[in-house]
Amino acid sequence: MKKLRLNRLLYIITTILLVLPSFLYLLRRKTFILFNKENYFLQNDSDLLIQLITYFIVIILFIVAYLRLIKKRNDYFKNIKYVFIFIFIISCIFIVVTPFLSSDIYYYLGIGRLSQQYNQNPYYVNMRDFVDKENINLDNDTMLLVGYNNVWSETTVVYGPIWTMICESFSKLSLGNADIGLLVFKIASIVVHMLNCYYIYKISKRKLFVLIYGLNPLVLLDGIGNMHNDLYLLLFTLISLYMITKKNDIHLSLVFLSLSVNIKFVMILLLPFIVLYYLKDKKILDRIIGCLVFGSEFLIITILPFLLYMQDLSIFTCMLVQRERYSNNIYHILFSLIPNFIRKIKDILLIIFFIVYSTICIRILISKKINFRKLINIFTTILLVFIFVLLTNFQTWYLMWLMPFIMWSKTKKIKLIFNIQIAYLISYPVLAFNIVVYLFITFLIFFTITIVQKKYRKKFLILGKNL
Repeated sequence: MKKLRLNRLLYIITTILLVLPSFLYLLRRKTFILFNKENYFLQNDSDLLIQLITYFIVIILFIVAYLRLIKKRNDYFKNIKYVFIFIFIISCIFIVVTPFLSSDIYYYLGIGRLSQQYNQNPYYVNMRDFVDKENINLDNDTMLLVGYNNVWSETTVVYGPIWTMICESFSKLSLGNADIGLLVFKIASIVVHMLNCYYIYKISKRKLFVLIYGLNPLVLLDGIGNMHNDLYLLLFTLISLYMITKKNDIHLSLVFLSLSVNIKFVMILLLPFIVLYYLKDKKILDRIIGCLVFGSEFLIITILPFLLYMQDLSIFTCMLVQRERYSNNIYHILFSLIPNFIRKIKDILLIIFFIVYSTICIRILISKKINFRKLINIFTTILLVFIFVLLTNFQTWYLMWLMPFIMWSKTKKIKLIFNIQIAYLISYPVLAFNIVVYLFITFLIFFTITIVQKKYRKKFLILGKNL
């Protein structure tokens, strides 16, 4: 019993160690808004190498504690009630985390303020141009100030309109104060995180998957700590999956999938898989007709929110903005060397991807038997390829997109997702040094973990032989 308590205590202690630098920073500064000047783990004047080594030690301990909790879950948690209580407590600790791995939250605050307070359409007007042109005094508007100083300030909105509406709503609650705004986003992120845990349990009825998601270091750091909107994408995706698998309600499933797409556009790839699963008992001709009908329904639902902001069709170019950015992957390196060639390669790969994707969808369409688990396993593979082959602007938090599908994934695939997440999470701050070093260390960590798991299979049997 003592050993069990110590293991659970280890997770709590490592959580505190992870958030402690942020807590000390807030005590010292009493504000979030100057944070970008100290954009590293210890958030002080320590040498960068010392900061990285400290981060590596703490994050590795945190990951080890996380994996031990999952492995011994039945000893630690008697029932799902204790699981939810523990996840909620840990989530609340992350309220004090400053966004030391990303500054996107400041962009969210800025676009919400630009739209809500200044009545500007953020799909056509960017913060920097507006402030400079109108000569806005930002002394009393820290929300627009942090947005103006953000790296994305010269970019119009790159997300769907549902996210813009959420940013506007939070802006109203924040009264133009960035610190209040961050607190609002933090609380909302915790609520969304707990809802995600709830729907994972409603779908799977297993605390294993709730723990895999709910205590996941990447989700806690990037979802709650850095407040990325991917948590909202996960929520609407999970509700969509719940509606189709548990309620067999295709219409509500399409509505929530549309909400997910109106956060970030990636989940549009899931549409054929949901529709074809619903039509699994139909003949091929009826499936084709059903795909056309439900596809049209989804398209209408998805476009409706855009009408609130639409001035012309150029609004839809927001889907393409990030394809012109190159960061955090091999594209970044190659683009700096051979930009024109990489642009061509990128377009060729996109064409190949959609040919393969369309072929897979057609094969499913004409299949005699359609099994949801097999569908989702295929989709997860497609999503992995999309993330690592097609995304020129790769970010670590995009790996959260895979979380709603672990309930249907095979054990090997879940371990693969684990290993990828762990490797990127450990190596993330190395970006401060050099992207080549960052990629090398990431791949080195990934392959090391994979080899160690194979060599010591019994010790690393976290999930059990079969799910």
